[in-house]
Amino acid sequence: MTIDTTNLTCPSWVRRIVVGILIASCGGCLRQMGATIIPPNEMTATTLTGLEQRIRSYHSSHGTLPPDLNSLPLRPEKSNDLSDGWGHPIEYIRESDSLYHIRSLGADGEIDGTGDNSDVVRTVNVEPPQE
Repeated sequence: MTIDTTNLTCPSWVRRIVVGILIASCGGCLRQMGATIIPPNEMTATTLTGLEQRIRSYHSSHGTLPPDLNSLPLRPEKSNDLSDGWGHPIEYIRESDSLYHIRSLGADGEIDGTGDNSDVVRTVNVEPPQE
């Protein structure tokens, strides 16, 4: 006895269950392999910290702040990203040879906001205060 499978149809609810099972099992596989999803606000904090380190390194080598973020030296085997966790460019405002601000505009990419749309601003003076 043979079964003709050319005209078999599958109810949509069965397809949804199968797709759901596949998606759930893929998520479990990623967790088993150690993959994690980093929230955009945490990615942004990490990016800003890396930028601070690169800017301090530039200042240490040149005695002044870089004119822009694209002038920073690349760090091998580390992230050299100039975008926040939402994919928006990080803003760099140079106030003087030692004072600067770096800013993420948050999820919406607009100035100000609340929650995930809040701006994240770091103001850094790379020279120690005079005694």
